[in-house]
This record gives sequence, C-alpha cells and structure tokens, in this order.
Amino acid sequence: MPLHRSDIVLTASNTNGRAELKILGIVTETHDAGLALLEDGDPVLVLEEERFNREKHTQEFPRLSLEAAFAQMHLVIRDIDVITTPWDMRALRRTSANAVLGWLPLKIVALCSFHSG
Repeated sequence: MPLHRSDIVLTASNTNGRAELKILGIVTETHDAGLALLEDGDPVLVLEEERFNREKHTQEFPRLSLEAAFAQMHLVIRDIDVITTPWDMRALRRTSANAVLGWLPLKIVALCSFHSG
C-alpha cells in the first residue's frame, strides 16, 4: 500500500514522541529576500540573503540562504513538510476578479472594474 504525505507527517516524531511539522517560508519580492524555518510553529532559523551575497536589500531568490539553512540544520528537502511564499495582492485580486466576473456580460464587468479600482 503506498504511503501518502499525511502518513509521513504523522509518523515523524521528535524526542518527545510528537509529530513535528517543519515549515519553510521563502521571501523574494520584499525589501530583503530570505527565509524562515519553523518547527511546530516556532521559528528556529531566519536568514537574509544579503548576509550571504553581500548585496544590501537584495530581492534575489535566497539560494545561498537555503544552502546555509539546509547545511546548518542538517536537512534535506524531504524533511520539509510545507513551503510557503507571499503573493502579490494586486495580481491575486485581478485573478480572482477574472475568475468570478469572467462569465458576466462585458458591460457589467467594465462597471465592476470601474468601481473597484
């Protein structure tokens, strides 16, 4: 019988015998790119890419931060349960509006767009 991701998370345990959830947050499009690693909701590591690439306020993908984090914490990608990234709210609103308003007649869509923005 094949294992599902939920089986793996539930059977993983730390020294307390509890399931341990590892969340990796990656940020690139803010004033400082970087990452944060949380274990069971607690931050255990936060790294900014500028510390590694020596470029102040870099927005580059935090490749060097990821390498350092995985080496420092002795992790492989398989150890991470969830990866999160922020999104562009304007793009999200536009995509959502297109999905919701896409079936309406063009005049109504134009009227809704005029009032929302």
